[in-house]
Amino acid sequence: MKDSFLDDRLEKRLADAVERFQEVNLALADPQLTEDLDRMRELGRERAELEPVAELAETLQGLQEELRGTREVAREAQEPELRAMAEEELRRLEARGEE
Repeated sequence: MKDSFLDDRLEKRLADAVERFQEVNLALADPQLTEDLDRMRELGRERAELEPVAELAETLQGLQEELRGTREVAREAQEPELRAMAEEELRRLEARGEE
């Protein structure tokens, strides 16, 4: 079973967007930026564009971590009830990931 529900290229693009979002945030925190208002506006617009992508990437990463943990529980559970609950949760998480 694939560990990620994301295409490798999409995962890379999301990681790149998150990295750029962090770079823009650092640049905006630079006190010297107040001397270049055009650059500040440009970075502000870029941050506004990147923020929803960074938030989505964070959500997807959390979902993937939850999937990994649930898969482990389903694989290692000794009690049939616990295994069934984990498998049901897996289906729910996988459907959410597909959204």
